[in-house]
Amino acid sequence: GKKTIILKEVSHSFGPQTIIADYSCTIARDERLGIVGPNGIGKSTLLHIMSGEITPATGSVEMGSTVKIGYFPQESSHLPDDMRVIDYIREAGEYLQTGQKLLSASQMLETFLFTPAAQWTTLSKLSGGEKRRLHLLRILMGAPNVLLLDEPGNDLDIETLTILEDYLDDFPGAVIAVSHDRYFLDRIARRILAFEGAGKISEYTGNYSDYLEHSVKADKTDESPATESKKKNDRKGEKERPLKFTYNEQREFQEIDDKIADT
Repeated sequence: GKKTIILKEVSHSFGPQTIIADYSCTIARDERLGIVGPNGIGKSTLLHIMSGEITPATGSVEMGSTVKIGYFPQESSHLPDDMRVIDYIREAGEYLQTGQKLLSASQMLETFLFTPAAQWTTLSKLSGGEKRRLHLLRILMGAPNVLLLDEPGNDLDIETLTILEDYLDDFPGAVIAVSHDRYFLDRIARRILAFEGAGKISEYTGNYSDYLEHSVKADKTDESPATESKKKNDRKGEKERPLKFTYNEQREFQEIDDKIADT
């Protein structure tokens, strides 16, 4: 059918804190949905509810009979260290249809930056980042038609994320991604769900930049001198950020470098 997952009047809390309040949503089979909001506000919980891993306190979740979910979580999964890379991927699928092509497990591994030689090494020899990349590929090789991505930008490098973005261009199913990465969401999202706090989730048509533009306009309308003063005081209390560049920042630096190279 055209619908894959339908949430009806879903509410959920952790103790006294309501994180989702009376929320309804229909996921189309070709959905491209970005989910945004502060850390710890309930975005991952919404993914767990959509996947059926968590039953909401109230409301219902309907799932189409042909839905096959692929879930890439924030937490690293434990991988079998003694298994070879190629066998780990073949266990999920020998071939994968991508656009007009049928690619073998080995070809998909090459697409995701595993050389023919690397495919015969054991998982114990891989770095943390390589294991995450491999785990992502294994999920894709399972041929899901609904893909749930929880903060893929946290520990996948730019090159892997770019490969993922290209792959999703031809992906025939629904993609739902929790992310703070503006560039990633601009590339993949056509609709944004924004967690506003106290269980409220707002919907916006367009990508992350469209949502930000809408938010800035709304802030300008709502903002009073008192609010502005509070913001300044809040900023004083913020901890200094560690010098570790996010995917966003790396992308911005890359764009600046490209512009300099072109001049």
